[in-house]
Amino acid sequence: EDLLPLIKNLLIPSGYKITIVGHSLGAGCGSLLALLLRTRIPSLQDNDKLKVWAFASPPVLDLDSALACSPFVTTVVNNCDVVPRANVSPLIVTVRLMRAMNKRLKERDLDASDFKSTVAFLNKIREGTDGEMLMSA
Repeated sequence: EDLLPLIKNLLIPSGYKITIVGHSLGAGCGSLLALLLRTRIPSLQDNDKLKVWAFASPPVLDLDSALACSPFVTTVVNNCDVVPRANVSPLIVTVRLMRAMNKRLKERDLDASDFKSTVAFLNKIREGTDGEMLMSA
């Protein structure tokens, strides 16, 4: 709030552009700050006046908001970094996949609910398909 008048009345009329750079949580905060600034200062809605470089940002926006921010927010993610992917959506997909797999295993009595079905499951994995072993004992 304290910086809004400075940005609105001094920096923008003087022709300055705003660049926000952040890493991890700072990147998420930078993206949210840019969104806040664009809603409060209409002249920043011109895409070349405000730019965000977000390195390894955690997911702080929903899909629609993230797509709306794509003209002025650039996110850089390392393939091995877990922080940018740490959200509920992949967890939901994983749980659904695990439930579907468990259902199919139960249909074939391979659900590992007791010793007999666990042995059958391990034998089936070792057996593989078309004679190719998937796992050795």
